[in-house]
Amino acid sequence: MNCYKSDHEGTLTELGELSEDEAVELLRIHREEEGKNDLFIGANRSDRDFVEIGYDGKEEFGIHTDRLSKPTVFLKSLFSKPSLDVKVKGIDKAESVLRAYYSKPRIEFENDLETLKS
Repeated sequence: MNCYKSDHEGTLTELGELSEDEAVELLRIHREEEGKNDLFIGANRSDRDFVEIGYDGKEEFGIHTDRLSKPTVFLKSLFSKPSLDVKVKGIDKAESVLRAYYSKPRIEFENDLETLKS
């Protein structure tokens, strides 16, 4: 999956294709540095579906995820959320969010995110 990071000036740096484990390691490094160097890390399935995770300190992570287009199936479009902003407590939950984004379809990912939020 394509990954990127942003610094405090808002400059995006493309990191290219990272495996799930490489992305989780990037998240751990970001937390260990307490977000000093990077504002957030992100992963995207396409240019229209992404997740961004930033360390807020005190073991909280802000999660922003967006799907810039709704699913075409009518029932799916009723129950899916185009944008979610939540906080999760702890690196384990933040890693779970990232792993779910990598491994699950969008709607299952959204359901997992709802159960993980603080």
